Amino acid sequence: MPRRTDVIELAVLGVLEDSPMHGYHLRKHVTALLGPWRAALSFGTLYPTLRRLQADGYVSAEGTRATATKVVYRVTEPGRARFRQLLGHPGASLSDDDAFGVRFSFFARLDPADRLRVLEQRRVRLLDRLDDVAARGCEDPTGSRDPYRSAWAQRGVASVESELRWTEARLAAERAGADTTPGTG
Repeated sequence: MPRRTDVIELAVLGVLEDSPMHGYHLRKHVTALLGPWRAALSFGTLYPTLRRLQADGYVSAEGTRATATKVVYRVTEPGRARFRQLLGHPGASLSDDDAFGVRFSFFARLDPADRLRVLEQRRVRLLDRLDDVAARGCEDPTGSRDPYRSAWAQRGVASVESELRWTEARLAAERAGADTTPGTG
């Protein structure tokens, strides 16, 4: 899922699968999924996404603004199938920052093998990041020898290392859970 619109579509369909809701509440839930470091989802992005999802048959809308009734959006059966498709979509983009955070919030809806696959891909991505940083030696990328830029680069390394530890802990937990799943031996 290389496009941000796909990540937003995944989030919208997943939230609506939990419960039908008005645009305002949907925006709040999707923004929360995108995380505190992402820009808030604007209505200028949300409503065109909802119109596209309606046109594709993935979302239905009940009520109209003309009758002063709030529009309630619901995911349709084709929308549920599209959500499952986006959630389990194979490829390296599963581990991308935007997609991973949203996907992880819906992990309970993936089967154990897919959860392991996504976490493994995330782990590889984090290891690649650490290799890149190690090659640069935590230096200020501008070469200015500014101690604050260097400190910020070191903070970035610590952040990746922390997330890598977290990801490895999740992998261990998933493997332990997979070992106790009936029929997996």
